[in-house]
Amino acid sequence: MKNLDMKKNSIMALVFTCYITLIGCTTDFEEINTNPNSPEFVETSQLLAAAQSNAKSTLFTRERTSMMYAQHWAETDYTDESTYANPESSFYSFYSGCLADLEAIIKLNTDEKTKSSVVVSGSNNNQLAVARILKAWVYMNLTDIWGEVPYSEALQGNLNASPKYDPQSEIYTDLIKELKEASLQIEADDLPVKGDIIYNGDMMKWRKFANSLLLRIGIRLSKVAPETGKKIVVDALAAGIFESNDDNALYTHLEDENNANDHYINFIRRQDYAVSNTMIAYMEAGSLSAVFDPRIEKYANPAENPDPSNGNVFYIGDYGGMPYGLTSEAALDLSNTLSSFPGDAVRSKTTPAILMSYPELLFIQAEAIERGWIAGEAKDKMKEAVAASMGYWEISDEKAQIYIDGLLIDPNSMIETIMTQKWIALYMQGITAWSEWRRTNYPVLSPGPYTQATDQIPRRRSYDSEELTLNGTNVKAAIERQGPDSFETRVWWDKE
Repeated sequence: MKNLDMKKNSIMALVFTCYITLIGCTTDFEEINTNPNSPEFVETSQLLAAAQSNAKSTLFTRERTSMMYAQHWAETDYTDESTYANPESSFYSFYSGCLADLEAIIKLNTDEKTKSSVVVSGSNNNQLAVARILKAWVYMNLTDIWGEVPYSEALQGNLNASPKYDPQSEIYTDLIKELKEASLQIEADDLPVKGDIIYNGDMMKWRKFANSLLLRIGIRLSKVAPETGKKIVVDALAAGIFESNDDNALYTHLEDENNANDHYINFIRRQDYAVSNTMIAYMEAGSLSAVFDPRIEKYANPAENPDPSNGNVFYIGDYGGMPYGLTSEAALDLSNTLSSFPGDAVRSKTTPAILMSYPELLFIQAEAIERGWIAGEAKDKMKEAVAASMGYWEISDEKAQIYIDGLLIDPNSMIETIMTQKWIALYMQGITAWSEWRRTNYPVLSPGPYTQATDQIPRRRSYDSEELTLNGTNVKAAIERQGPDSFETRVWWDKE
């Protein structure tokens, strides 16, 4: 788990934590004898802000790669991600960064020696609830990418430098427990948390977020444990989930480039990613609706030099879809001016990162209705979900309604219709879009023509070789239970 970059990250995290401790200890040189290592004065609000920022940034590259696997984007230059060249990916920075900070918050708020001193950042229970909810969200992303990961023995530092890997089914079971307990732990009338970039200390929104994550978990079990999944969905709806886009879990970015949208920073440096021909094709008039999808105006910018006569690029008006999965040579031969880059609405400085959104929950309910888990009309709930997605992207009511009125719906293939619409709405949420495709195999996607390490769309990422070297016994045990450490091995909930 340790290479040079990882060690740097760990050292930086240690320095940051020490800095937090020192600035809280004293502002008076006459009190210099105050123990600088005492956790009594740690500002947990700064740990929370750091954890949220680190989680968002650490997931950035995984979201981007997952958008390639889900075929929302295609590569215009180096095409290793869309041709599936490298199965390996490291999860070390999650454990040394955001998860370590969240664990520190939990310990400081439960230790009798420190819990009274950290309430300046919010009540103990509220801090614990937020840390547990955010920790569950991070771990769900981790296990959905890799399958088995260190969980029950993780975050113990030098007490256990070689943690075992837990089966994904057991991780999911504990995430359900954590989210339910954290939701009930929230004290709406007590001191809200400070340092909260996502909800600015609104504890009722954190409760809704916990229950909404449970809804996602419930539907994720549709193939492997449908009865359990149904109960989780029913219970989460009763407990209270997002009620509008105002409840969305968003990480707020600022105009300051040091705190700007990661995609903004990426695109001012490089132009490696364009909107894929797959995405543009599904937004075309006659694909899912009688009219083209107006969200294309937000998802993409018009091509600089559109050329509909070019048979390689798929066009809707001036919006061009970059062919997916080309070789690097073929991609470089195709002028960037022909294809559409992601729109200003998704890569401006202040565009927020989406942890979870209201439209996703409406799509989950539409699917749950179609599966007979809850009452209602699946078609109507799906239309609500599409409308909510249009609302999030600030599409005019008129354009949204024209698209919705023109939806092409086959009652005999409702799951496919729901999931394809959900896939479009999950734009910029790569891990969730890729996960939902793996779970349902909708929308219909095919690998590009020039695959490398696998000829299938990846079902998971492989463990980093450093981890195999340093924690080999536990990695090998995980591989023996889960299957070969490759793109093709499916995670627990991803069944044929």
